[in-house]
Amino acid sequence: MFIVLNSFSEMALLIAGLAVFAAIAWRAPIWAAALVLFLSPLYILKVKIGFLPLTALDLLIFVLALRCRHCLAFWRQVSSAGRGCTVGRDCLPKAGTTSAAGRWLPILLIFFGAALSAIFSSDASVSFGILKSWFFAPIIFGLLLLNLVRTKEQFKLILA
Repeated sequence: MFIVLNSFSEMALLIAGLAVFAAIAWRAPIWAAALVLFLSPLYILKVKIGFLPLTALDLLIFVLALRCRHCLAFWRQVSSAGRGCTVGRDCLPKAGTTSAAGRWLPILLIFFGAALSAIFSSDASVSFGILKSWFFAPIIFGLLLLNLVRTKEQFKLILA
């Protein structure tokens, strides 16, 4: 199911690929997000750093998140005058459609339930790896996409 990267040459190749991806993410984050979607089959490449099992896809998402860490602070206002839209989710929905608690409550409840099941699991390493790969990384990538995609052309680029 997984291909575990153990040797020095495999790890060096992974690090070199992450460095190239980081350079792309630095120059054009929207292209890096499209590249993450294109390279999603890399979830089968597994590496263990410390006690945490990671996949190559997780590493790509976390490198993009480090580059776009300002995108994750989507509640911050761009303009102090209040003209135009704010960064992130406030640009998408119309005013008064849904409260912020209404949007985030289901996500938080699912994440809380998954965290509880990971805490009380008999194999903590596997359960926290599943929590990271199935819940935490997709939520981060979704927030990144929500804040990176601004125009229809960028949306088409992501889906192409």
